[in-house]
Amino acid sequence: MMLAEPYDTFTWLGRGPHESYRDRWQSADVGLYQGPVSEQYERYVRPQDNGNKTDLRWAALTDDSGRGVMIQMDGRYSASALHHTAKDLDEARHIHRVIPRDEVVFCIDVEHMGLGGASCGPQPMQIHRFAPETVQMRYTLSPLRARRPSQMAEQGRQRLAVPLPPTVSDSKVKVSETDHSRQISLHAPADMEVLYWFDRPAGRDSAVRYTEPFTFDRAGTVYAVTRTRQGVESLPIGREFPQFYDLLDLEKGEWRVVRADSVQPGEGEMEHAIDGDPATFWHTNWSTTQDPMPHEIDVDLGRTLNLVGFRYLGRQDSANGRIDRYEFFVSLDGQQWQRVKRGLFDNHARWQEAFFDRPCQARYIRLKALNEHGQSYYTTVAELDVMAVPDSRVSR
Repeated sequence: MMLAEPYDTFTWLGRGPHESYRDRWQSADVGLYQGPVSEQYERYVRPQDNGNKTDLRWAALTDDSGRGVMIQMDGRYSASALHHTAKDLDEARHIHRVIPRDEVVFCIDVEHMGLGGASCGPQPMQIHRFAPETVQMRYTLSPLRARRPSQMAEQGRQRLAVPLPPTVSDSKVKVSETDHSRQISLHAPADMEVLYWFDRPAGRDSAVRYTEPFTFDRAGTVYAVTRTRQGVESLPIGREFPQFYDLLDLEKGEWRVVRADSVQPGEGEMEHAIDGDPATFWHTNWSTTQDPMPHEIDVDLGRTLNLVGFRYLGRQDSANGRIDRYEFFVSLDGQQWQRVKRGLFDNHARWQEAFFDRPCQARYIRLKALNEHGQSYYTTVAELDVMAVPDSRVSR
């Protein structure tokens, strides 16, 4: 958020007085600190993100009279208050080109990756990194009029009034000897109740009280809120679910890669895309021909299957070649192809699933990479898999 120029005094309860990060905090004691926003800036020769404060309970930005805003965190977040945006610092390239803004730029982070050795040393240790994921954070903004930090601390100790939304989880449960179903569970503190409804964010009037896990096999969205004993509700949370399919456990013994448009010999053999080992990968040529995008790989599944989607695992040890935009094709004979899916993959090293609009029969599959996240010319695939259902589950 950006605040006007007068709110130039930064007060916080957390680690200080200097900047701290998840791998550089031991010299920063927890305490109550105050100082001008201009003094939070660390003058690195190469401008970069700086001034971060960790383990914050609350922070305040005030003018000379003590008027301003308090930010209370439900948890221990990180935050910074500077006269620069991240873009300002990145584009400056050198310390003498950094021009402070009149406004105060205040940033709150649930997590902040460690620094490691950065450009002159190793990357952060694994425990100081984190993968992209959906998170919840809660903070309260409230008006403030207090000249002394001790007065601010009194307000900072007040408990946040608005509860966090519940968490939504799903699991596969057995309903008969041959069939399974998807069960939804909602989780919240024991002293709060949970209300839920389906499909429309504005459907709060149809909400029912959650008492136990429920079955939800169709495609749709589950919305939910928590409510305190005083009747205060959280913001609604929504989680979208695809159609649930009771998937077959497939063996890849009959599978074989029949074609890849480009291969890096000795490292990126095309068979690595289905060998069951996430540490290996198919890699298009980078050492000699440097074949341009798009890239394709075709797999023979050994028999005709009723497919409802496919799964993709990006390269594990590097982001190089991870697919961004893709198209997916199926065929019964390896000659006539039908596109059944197009979309985007996220840039991470976890399995990603893509469901088709409707089930289809196929023996051959083709993954076509249109571009990669690094905007380079090569493609990597650690593992490629399909999702299939028994014959009786296919709509004809």
